Amino acid sequence: METKAIIYVIETFILVLLLYIFYRFSGKKNKFNIFDILLIIFLIVFTGIRYYVGSDYGSYLKSYKIFLQMDYSFFDLFNMAGTFGQNLCMFIGKIIFGNNVYGIFWIFSIFIYPLLIYTIRKQSINPSESFLLYCLLGYFAMSMNILKQITAMTIILFSVHFLHEKKYFRFIIFSGIACLFHISTIIIIPLIILANNLKTTRKLVIFSIIFSIIAYIGYMFIPDILKLIPSLYDRFILYFNGTYTYNIYGRIGGLIYFIFHIIMTIFIMKYRKELIQFDNRNSLYINLLIMSLPICAVSLQIRPINRLAFYLNQFLIFLLPTLIQCIEVSNKKKIARILYFIIFIYFVLYTVFSRDNIYYQYKTYL
Repeated sequence: METKAIIYVIETFILVLLLYIFYRFSGKKNKFNIFDILLIIFLIVFTGIRYYVGSDYGSYLKSYKIFLQMDYSFFDLFNMAGTFGQNLCMFIGKIIFGNNVYGIFWIFSIFIYPLLIYTIRKQSINPSESFLLYCLLGYFAMSMNILKQITAMTIILFSVHFLHEKKYFRFIIFSGIACLFHISTIIIIPLIILANNLKTTRKLVIFSIIFSIIAYIGYMFIPDILKLIPSLYDRFILYFNGTYTYNIYGRIGGLIYFIFHIIMTIFIMKYRKELIQFDNRNSLYINLLIMSLPICAVSLQIRPINRLAFYLNQFLIFLLPTLIQCIEVSNKKKIARILYFIIFIYFVLYTVFSRDNIYYQYKTYL
């Protein structure tokens, strides 16, 4: 498995580097342009034609094959098992691609990547760097695996600026749409609202560390908490038993994930004043990173729980380019190089020890 993972690391890094070099020509302005369109087309085609890439590929394919055999109307989608978002994607896939069993993957790609690239273009000070980070931090690999959640995450990534701008109705609408794709969003939305109303201070970090220790020790009480929301309990209780909990690679991967985000918190808190002064939205992004630490701590016991942290930590793709710029402006380019090196090492290690790395050997159905 390690050999396959290393091969995947090399192949992915070469691909990401080429895309990054290409995307740099798009510039740093927030105006959507031809380079964005070309990148979106490439990502949709590249992921649309993939074959058994990602551990969840088989389950999506099986569900879609069953769906194609049925004659569902739009209104039947509300009564079907699974999330409405996935059912809608299957419904649209059948309309556009007919009985092509791979249509579901094309539809998810069409849902994810245009919104992702548009969001990066509009909200990042350095779109090409944000896209590079999206790949190196593992989110591109996730976009070929946990399709429902990554769709919900992308919607949240796009919609959070509405909350900060006090456009609450729009935030509620898009958050509701995200919930249609993945039920875990129900947990994340209150955390985002809370983070938006907290001050970014060292006391918040200290509280998060204390709560992380408590969460790590008392994780066994989480099922009792989840029972308060039956739909969440039914979905996540399986993660408290079996290989999800005790897989050695999962434990190592969870530890790497936790340590990396602690390091990022240290870097970011050192420059928090400069970051917030540059753009006060960064206060929200920093708070989300800090609030993710207890979730990461629990994931040391139950690795899949860190899927909740993905929602919060994805905003690093906006934070880190600003952080690097702040560091370089202060004539500390060596620190910026160290930060780049840490990110690259994290990419390599987390990929190698990720439980799903054996499913990422790219191939197509063509």
